[in-house]
Amino acid sequence: VGLAVIPFDTGELAGWREDRLFISASAPKSWWTAAALANGQAEAAAQFAGPVFEVSSDGAAGSMIDLAGGIDAVNDFTLSVGMTDTAAIKWHHGRRRESAQFPGPLNGSNHVDASDAALFFYELGTNQVLTPDLTELLAEWMRRSPRDVATHPADPEASTIPDSLPADVKELVEQKAGWLRPGEYSVPAHLLAVGIVRPTNGASPYAIAMMSVGGDRPVFARVIEFFQAASCRIYVHQADDTSWTCPAW
Repeated sequence: VGLAVIPFDTGELAGWREDRLFISASAPKSWWTAAALANGQAEAAAQFAGPVFEVSSDGAAGSMIDLAGGIDAVNDFTLSVGMTDTAAIKWHHGRRRESAQFPGPLNGSNHVDASDAALFFYELGTNQVLTPDLTELLAEWMRRSPRDVATHPADPEASTIPDSLPADVKELVEQKAGWLRPGEYSVPAHLLAVGIVRPTNGASPYAIAMMSVGGDRPVFARVIEFFQAASCRIYVHQADDTSWTCPAW
């Protein structure tokens, strides 16, 4: 497991194994979209935003890469915001896309660590990545992602950050999850959840990144529950909301 949190009011990262690399799965669809917006493609990107954030469409995410200027333009973008342990190596949905950095350190897999993901969302949320209007546009799109397991039971992985938070906070979470379920790929199972939580009691917003690798199906189910519980406990601490009860784990 790798975890990282950056409160907006301090800009200081707290983490656990925050520099461990993970296969990034669908988590980078958020910064690929940001790269398309930074490339002046907001109007064109709008048609793909729903599929990317509502159902995590791989094809639509490929279109975001194209709108950003290609896979190495995406890498230039992430490096420009300080994500030094992040790379898009290949994305062959719709058509073949390969980076000049191929094959990369994880046997040709796209990768990220928790510190990079938290840094991106901290800088995004404090208007250091995009203009304020584009930042709000991306926030609006990311709030279209699943809110809880109850409304998206087929994909319990998709909402681990907001799932256990208070209803008013849950609705404001900007997030994207990524997952590789056990036994469905040639690599170990992965779960990633990244985004921004905005407490409604006046406490500082914060960037959060949670990542895991390994486990069979029963273990993977427990990791989902762990992420839900961890997100809630981080919220209670950061917002000092001792009235809110988190799920046991």
